[in-house]
Amino acid sequence: MLLTALAACGKGHTASNLSAHLNDLDADHPECGAVDLSPKTAPVRNQGPAGDCYAYAATELLNFGVKSKSKWISASATAVEYNTYLKEHAPPNPAKLSPEQTQDILVNDVGGMVGGTAATAIKAVNELGACSEMSFPSEKGDIEAYNLRNLKNSYDDWKKDSGCSTDLTDPCNQKHITSIMTQFKDIYASTLFSIKNEKARAAYSTAIGDENQPDSYLGKGIAALKISAGFDDFLQQFLNKVCIKSTAPLPTWVSTFQSTKIKADDPEAVQAAASDFDAILNQGYPIAMSFKTTGLIKTGDQLQEHSNHAAVIMGRKYMANTPNGKTGCFYLVKNSWGINWHIPLNVHLDAFTEDSHPGYFWAEKTDLQKYVYEYVKTTPQP
Repeated sequence: MLLTALAACGKGHTASNLSAHLNDLDADHPECGAVDLSPKTAPVRNQGPAGDCYAYAATELLNFGVKSKSKWISASATAVEYNTYLKEHAPPNPAKLSPEQTQDILVNDVGGMVGGTAATAIKAVNELGACSEMSFPSEKGDIEAYNLRNLKNSYDDWKKDSGCSTDLTDPCNQKHITSIMTQFKDIYASTLFSIKNEKARAAYSTAIGDENQPDSYLGKGIAALKISAGFDDFLQQFLNKVCIKSTAPLPTWVSTFQSTKIKADDPEAVQAAASDFDAILNQGYPIAMSFKTTGLIKTGDQLQEHSNHAAVIMGRKYMANTPNGKTGCFYLVKNSWGINWHIPLNVHLDAFTEDSHPGYFWAEKTDLQKYVYEYVKTTPQP
């Protein structure tokens, strides 16, 4: 599962002569024929403070080729439904989980706004239905600046209320939740996700007891699981109030897609993944993937809490003399950190960004394979 990196926005670099580096050598390398699906997809989006990159990756696939925003499936709503889907498919008796399993749930499954996978998000949409982007916007708008300040004040009041217990179902907590929902029924989902991140992480940080005392550790872990799940209920209630279900049919591949996990030290799996990537691109479809960021698009001194991410491969091209000094077959990857995100030219990583595709990054095929650990394998039908 994913604990997503938050975007670091900055001014895009100037690369007026970059085309001289990106030599079109397709004719000499037919195994890496040029594919660019970016014109068929929506503009690069910005997930903001929410850790729901997996929902953006999932909806990139679900919305692929859909031109009208009014027909898009909401990424933020998909993240909320992801949480509901996880709870509905949770083990029947979590009290029997081992400390290791509890930690895995806390880190990986509690609070999809803090992490998840595109594959599970697609399953959630397939089972629970899809909300339209227009009814549940995923990105901040101008109207939210005022609401965000007031929502923060309301949430601070909630946290400072000493009469509230750690149980979100008690009357004190419900009073504050009802107040927020009544006061800010029109706020965008991303503000709620910011709060969700804070509360879920706080619950997790206080849940981990002494590792030498498994019983205490397990008890605190289950308590944190319940606390976080309570806030997920709040988000689901909010979604239920505003969601307008999408009436457009889901893509045909949704009922047959596969989620494939790979390990960098398994050469056969890595090679199979590379073959899948190329085959899917050749059919004109993108690939959602989960991957490690450190060394690829982030330096090692950045927050390790955000070392995993999800994004979508949208193209392929053979390049020589790239800004990071490499030559080979490169994949074009669409990120969800906004069009101003970029990798500075003075930072040496396995990926690089350039101005012709703002908000995207390029990664050489063999380099990218070192970081990917899961991907969605679609089986498009004519």
